[in-house]
Amino acid sequence: MSTFIRNIANKKTVLFSICLFVGFLVLFSCRKDPKPNFDCEEIPPFTESNYGFGYKYISDTIKDISYGLPQFNPNNSDEIIFYRSDKKNSTNSMVKYNLNSKLETIVYEGDIASHPRWSIKDWIIFGKANGNVWKIRSSGDSLTQLTFDNQSYSPIWNQGGNKFIARNISSNLMSVIYSENGIPLDTISFDVYNSDSWDYDSLLISHHYFKIDVINPNNNQLLKSYEYDANEVLWGSVLRLDAEFIVWSQIDGIYKSDINFSKIEKVKSTCNAEQYLLGSVNNTKNKMIWFKVSRTLMNEDTIYQTNTIVLMNTDGSGEVTILGEK
Repeated sequence: MSTFIRNIANKKTVLFSICLFVGFLVLFSCRKDPKPNFDCEEIPPFTESNYGFGYKYISDTIKDISYGLPQFNPNNSDEIIFYRSDKKNSTNSMVKYNLNSKLETIVYEGDIASHPRWSIKDWIIFGKANGNVWKIRSSGDSLTQLTFDNQSYSPIWNQGGNKFIARNISSNLMSVIYSENGIPLDTISFDVYNSDSWDYDSLLISHHYFKIDVINPNNNQLLKSYEYDANEVLWGSVLRLDAEFIVWSQIDGIYKSDINFSKIEKVKSTCNAEQYLLGSVNNTKNKMIWFKVSRTLMNEDTIYQTNTIVLMNTDGSGEVTILGEK
């Protein structure tokens, strides 16, 4: 298992990692579920452990490479970036990948401790483990440090790429809004995480700790909050489809809803052995790409885990594996 994945699995409060699991949704609003048509064998709890499954993990042992953290180019739906951990060569890389030509270009090698985000200005922003934020061009040049306080995590761009927001651990509940060059502009009294979306300037969608918040970061106002029961400690991405609809992932699948949560629909069914974690939606809003973790119970105390990147339609159909073991 890569260092990044171990950090996710072992520390729910590590601020630079994203969490892997979310709980089941409470049915307190109108929701439509598809008929189960998937082959997902639930993994039972490990009864001798007080944390998670408690199993021993064998991960990506065939190729010694694991994938994660995909993000679409906001200007080109045929291009993504992703995180690649090569255990054999002890390297961690941010890689640019063309979905048509299959051409790979290494953008950056080194410490990557958050989900990289790509702006329409062709800057990719990411956090390092020391609590600072950096940006780099998709060509791999102009690597620039943006924060120096060792307290900034999980940066995400706004829609125009002229501001970003990052969680600041100097306060229990605080995030800082910066200019694109790292100049502090404002603070809000909400946490932001790698799972969040700021695709519209006046609407920040936050998904963490068993709830989804709709926040106006311009006036620090909570507009809407949707809570659900969960028996897991972690969660997945929330993606903005348009001005009205969002998509998010949790332990039993992928859901779509309007931002008032009056119409909730499950578009992809799964179970705890097959989960969709960090994701991204393309600029035409008809495709999603997800970091997917699949687990197989090998024996009573061992799980084999694979990390793949999958592409699908925004209605959950047409899933194909882009990178990783199929």
